[in-house]
Amino acid sequence: MLEIDQLHWCEKFPTILEEGGFDLIIGNPPYIEIKKIRNIIEKKIFSQIYYSAYKLYDIAILFIERALQLLKENGHLSFIITNKFLSTDFGKNIREIILTQSKIRSIIDISYLPVFLDASIYPIILTIEKATSQDRELNLANRFYVSSKIEEFNELHLDSFKKYFRKQIEFFELPKMIFNISANHEIVQTILNNPSANKLTSFGKFAYRILGFTDWNKNVKKITENRKTKTDFRVIGTTNIVPYSINFHKPVRLSGNKYLNPHINLKNKKHIDLFKKPKLLVKEVATELTVAYDPGIFANLTGVYMIFPSDTKLMKILLLVLNSHILNEIFSSLYSGTHLAGGYLRYNGSYLKELPIIIPEDPKLQSVLSKLANYQLFLTQSQLIENKPKLNDLKIYFNKLSNYLIESIYFQKELKLSTVTKLNANLEEINFDSWILELVSKNFKNIEENFLENDTSKNLLNKILNSFSELQGESEIETELLNYQSLL
Repeated sequence: MLEIDQLHWCEKFPTILEEGGFDLIIGNPPYIEIKKIRNIIEKKIFSQIYYSAYKLYDIAILFIERALQLLKENGHLSFIITNKFLSTDFGKNIREIILTQSKIRSIIDISYLPVFLDASIYPIILTIEKATSQDRELNLANRFYVSSKIEEFNELHLDSFKKYFRKQIEFFELPKMIFNISANHEIVQTILNNPSANKLTSFGKFAYRILGFTDWNKNVKKITENRKTKTDFRVIGTTNIVPYSINFHKPVRLSGNKYLNPHINLKNKKHIDLFKKPKLLVKEVATELTVAYDPGIFANLTGVYMIFPSDTKLMKILLLVLNSHILNEIFSSLYSGTHLAGGYLRYNGSYLKELPIIIPEDPKLQSVLSKLANYQLFLTQSQLIENKPKLNDLKIYFNKLSNYLIESIYFQKELKLSTVTKLNANLEEINFDSWILELVSKNFKNIEENFLENDTSKNLLNKILNSFSELQGESEIETELLNYQSLL
């Protein structure tokens, strides 16, 4: 029979607990994911005793709940603790406990400092006070300060870091009660409260690892260099995904093998049908929100989230919005607690589903956004084939125009009817999908730079150049872009 060492607090500290508990608890609880604990009895006990033992939690958060139980009213807790619970799904219950049963005094983000030299740990300093009242409304009204991204130890020593004041109810009202400690909290909250904003999950279905979470070698063994049959799918990995497009020139690494032109032949009709559908692909680990468009010609094993919009007419608009500055800032503000070394974030599906999406009702503005997305798709894919300064200049211009329009939509800045009308008239329609299908029809391996010199490619590029020239001649649009300053 397994035995578990237990600390009986009433026996060890009878006088303290008889007087109501500890005045102060300071600690650095262990950072251990519950999945790494092998003792089944321990796991069962945790799940029975602690409300915060939720999903695949880190046991560090159990120490917060236990410490609050051991504190006397008005007693204080100060922990240096993993930042993961600020925004991850498993932290939802402990966030609820903190917000409704205590008063936060401060949350100081030291996750960008090398606090623990020999460990990949990203901590915060959390200080809270045990509330005297169980009145959640009173506790939620509590005001405290947060810091955001301290990068120098000297800032801590001199207490010179920036402080942003919050009320607990502001976190309580965010999706899943996320602790948003970023400097952009007010902006994000305003957008989330916009009645026109809908969660990304309402626009379609998500999929991940449809070929399975295990038996990697079984799938890898099916991969061949070059296409063997017409029904083979080109395999991509997370490193192939760039904003808007797929960099299929980049080798794919799977199970220690390097593939230059990997393809896979699938037999399962369900898998085939899903990969054949037009979809958006989201890079799972990246420094910024990175979303590409797949017309239905790629397959993936891992590292990629797939979004299948229910209304395919919105596909390109969603692509443009998700690659915008504002959506990137919203995600990083809400989920900075998931950051890894080097500023990388994990773009988990459960987080992506919560992103606020605003689609304009004006058909002309929708048309403009779709055209801009197709421009970015063509320019990005062309630049991956042949990097020319002209292509980059066009990308920069249309990217600025896209961000201006999307920020105007999100910040409810009224766009002049004349501006939208001129944009829609001057932006020529291009058919990216037929172009990319022609591009890959031979074989991905044989795509050469001279493909951009064929009639179809020249025609699309000329349309974009004409649109660029026409827009530069529109003083109203040029003035808007010249005066455009991002609010983020």
